[in-house]
Amino acid sequence: MLSDLLWLYGAKRQYDIQKEAGLAGLIGVVATLFIIMQWDNLFFPFFNTIGLVELVNEAGLVDKTFRETFLNIAFTALFFIFSLGVLMAAPMLILMLIFSVVGKDSSKPNPFLFALGLFFLPVMFIIYVFYKLLQFIGIVKADPMSVEKYTKENSEMRNVLTQSVGKNLDSELLQLLTIQEQQKGISTSYKVLTQEEAVITINRAIPSLKENDEFLFAYDEKYKSWYLLFPNPIPVFASEALLDSKPEVTPFNFEKLSKAQLAFSTGSIQATKPLFYTPALPISITFDATNKKISMSLVANHNGFVACLDKLTKLVKVNGSIANQIYEDAIKNVGINELITKAHSYAYVIPLAYPEEVQMFNDPSCTFSYYKALQEVPNTSKYCELYKADVFKTVGNKAAAGHLWAKNLLEHSNNNVKVEKSLETLSRNVRF
Repeated sequence: MLSDLLWLYGAKRQYDIQKEAGLAGLIGVVATLFIIMQWDNLFFPFFNTIGLVELVNEAGLVDKTFRETFLNIAFTALFFIFSLGVLMAAPMLILMLIFSVVGKDSSKPNPFLFALGLFFLPVMFIIYVFYKLLQFIGIVKADPMSVEKYTKENSEMRNVLTQSVGKNLDSELLQLLTIQEQQKGISTSYKVLTQEEAVITINRAIPSLKENDEFLFAYDEKYKSWYLLFPNPIPVFASEALLDSKPEVTPFNFEKLSKAQLAFSTGSIQATKPLFYTPALPISITFDATNKKISMSLVANHNGFVACLDKLTKLVKVNGSIANQIYEDAIKNVGINELITKAHSYAYVIPLAYPEEVQMFNDPSCTFSYYKALQEVPNTSKYCELYKADVFKTVGNKAAAGHLWAKNLLEHSNNNVKVEKSLETLSRNVRF
């Protein structure tokens, strides 16, 4: 009977112990979930206010991925605990040694031992406070603010660091700028496009630069540069004509480009996908360490160039005030205006150098022609009339430069009648 009572008592004790441990574990789980859910709202701002975030950043513990950051902090915490233990053990041994000699027969605390303990135990804390005080006074300069540090201190920007693993953070500056504007309450959107989506966005005709409302940006990893891209209505396979590559074997080297496209469209093994070329203007996205601000501006004294879309690393579509502002500055650039006019003019001039294109377009058995490709480019028929004067000027310039096709087109015509008739044919052909 007594043994049964002892067993029941032992079982009750075990139940109480496990119940307490389970409750503590449950509280720990709930506390962990609460910290995770409220990290950005409560805990991170608190740690940032007391300077802990800055201390962790200065120590280099925050890395590009959560796993690396966690390991850095975990090992640092273990090292800190070990160091603290050593730091506390050393004075304790010294105290024990001194106590064995000085305070052996003393029944009261020895002031010397107390002062010695106060000196050794908080030494790390005193050194840290002293260092921060020197920083505040200005004797010791703090590490300069960098875009990496600025990003780590911003809860919404930290995810960008994870995305940029193995890449130059410069390629993420436009996204960081977008987040910065959104945090100010400014409506801004940022969307990374595939190459195909980017071509659809800018391979189109526009009535003028002022009436363009889609803004495409690109990053070039090779040159660590950002560009603002502009529409080009020339069909993709013939867009290389905008480069005016030399030597010009045939007008605009169109025959070479046409044969390459035909080989690619028929699935030839040796054929490669045609590259798309479009007008571009370099822009600069920089970080102001003093004001903790990312800004975007045009590269000074640059008149634009023809960029190969396929060789660019990242293609991004941005809408909002930051895109509108940089675009308004860009369209004042004389060089980019000339490139846009040239692109639209070439879109209509190229087939004028090849009269057989009309027959190829009207031949039902012919599956490929420039006019058919031009039909696929949005707005080319709609805005054809707007660029008629530019077409006349381009043909005249080509004739003055000695191009035979342009001379033949203008011969016996002082008022561009032949070009006018060709343009009417073109306009009729490209109309949907």
